[in-house]
Amino acid sequence: MKLYIIARLCPVLECHSVLDVQTLAECTGSMDATTWNAYHIVSNRARSVCYSIQQQRFRKQTEVAVNKLADSTLRQLQAVEEIENKHQQLKDFTQESLEASAIQQC
Repeated sequence: MKLYIIARLCPVLECHSVLDVQTLAECTGSMDATTWNAYHIVSNRARSVCYSIQQQRFRKQTEVAVNKLADSTLRQLQAVEEIENKHQQLKDFTQESLEASAIQQC
């Protein structure tokens, strides 16, 4: 019985392919109640699988994006710390130069 239903569903499932031009009504119009119910069960499960795959893909893409942002943020913080250190060195050098210049003028 199950093989019979699956065999009857295969042409219907092909109706969802991009290459086929039949409407859903044309594909399902001649189905008996058992095949119609089986079609809906298979269709709902297929949609569920597709949704799950889309969610997993979105989750992975989001994870990659967040990781890239975290890496970029870390690099920016390191660059700011390096600039701060260079600024402090320049400030110290300037202060020493001014003090040396003041001593020489005396």
